[in-house]
Amino acid sequence: MGKNQQVMPRTLSLLLLLTLFSCSSKDHSQLSSSTSSDPLTVNRSSELFSVFENALAEKLFRVAVEDISTAPINLRQASIKKQSEILQRNLNQKKLNTANRTQLRLFQSLARSTNDIVSSEHRDYYRTYLPPGARSATTVEALETIAADSLEKLHHKIRVYAQVSAGKPLRSLFDSIRENPESFFSEDESGRQRYLNEVVDTLKKMEELLPSFVDNRHNRDLSIDEILEDAKPDKQSQGRYIFYDLTDATLRLNIHAMDQLPKFELESAALYYGVPGLHTLNSASELYDVQSLITIPGRSKGWANYVISNLNLLPTYQHPNSVLHRSYVEAMLMSLAMIDIGLHTQQWPPEQSLQFALDSSPYPERRLRAYIEMIHENPGIYSAPLLVQLELLALKQMSIQKLQGSFRLKEFNSIIINSGPLPLDQLEAAIKQWILGHVSVTD
Repeated sequence: MGKNQQVMPRTLSLLLLLTLFSCSSKDHSQLSSSTSSDPLTVNRSSELFSVFENALAEKLFRVAVEDISTAPINLRQASIKKQSEILQRNLNQKKLNTANRTQLRLFQSLARSTNDIVSSEHRDYYRTYLPPGARSATTVEALETIAADSLEKLHHKIRVYAQVSAGKPLRSLFDSIRENPESFFSEDESGRQRYLNEVVDTLKKMEELLPSFVDNRHNRDLSIDEILEDAKPDKQSQGRYIFYDLTDATLRLNIHAMDQLPKFELESAALYYGVPGLHTLNSASELYDVQSLITIPGRSKGWANYVISNLNLLPTYQHPNSVLHRSYVEAMLMSLAMIDIGLHTQQWPPEQSLQFALDSSPYPERRLRAYIEMIHENPGIYSAPLLVQLELLALKQMSIQKLQGSFRLKEFNSIIINSGPLPLDQLEAAIKQWILGHVSVTD
């Protein structure tokens, strides 16, 4: 865009305004003389201005998105600031329709996140990797406390379902699972095929139950592939023994490391990465172009965490073994979130982090080491999803309190999926709007 870009919106406004007026059945003098006496003329004039304002908004949004998305990385922040100022100066929010008002709010969210000053203080620096707009945990200390309480509850559940006495440390249970060959499929073609079959069967079962959990209008096919273990894996693949690849919508499994793929995680991993987890949320199309510019840390994994924590509501997943195995996975995710916080705000040493992880879940040591290395290099990689999960659970609880007997989990989940990648404060606004609509219908 050239240096005359800031003049363009005003010029465009005048031209469009003149066009609208010239198309009217009355000339300008007639319009002026009748506005004070003819209510219909007043309404028509207001309607014309509204049409103009929304047409101008859509044009400016398209120009802004194109300018920002094509700007070099080092100039993107300046482009966001410039476009935000243009929108603020040239649009009247009161005259915008709901869609364009949402677009403008999303641009304001984008500008706010861009303008955040990164403090040199380590704790504040870490906070920049957490999604803004959440109300569930306003401080790092609050997030850590919630995570610790959640992990304690998960360990209590594990004791109950695994029948471990209160005086016996859970670490002994976890070590016995790690050391038991029966906890894994065999390291041969037969074992690998059995593992793949189990994953496919789990995904098929969940796809049948998906309509009772969420209405995802944008869902696309999920393919399953394997990923070979390189002698020297790069940082992108390190620790990813099972993961969802966004580039080609593929669930990738490292079936050449069967000793790192415990049987107890089969069900949860397939649901976390496949259906209705990461795959479902990432297959939902974006409603607004602006959303493609906004990054919400932990959004996809936070949804996947939320899904696993809600599976107990479906009868198929209420079997004691299913609950126990899912608790192992949830405990691992929660402990990694706490390590994420401790490592980046309290400078936990690697060995302290590893011991905490080993004490918290029965995952293999090599895999936990790989996860801790990922945490070290990616602040917020596990605590950001926890914050998103907490926000979704808080919004669900708020909806239940407001709607009581008329609350439907499927409808709530569908709002989250079909709204696209909204910042947390905007997602809360969407949920509140849904609640208001629901209440007005029931009234």
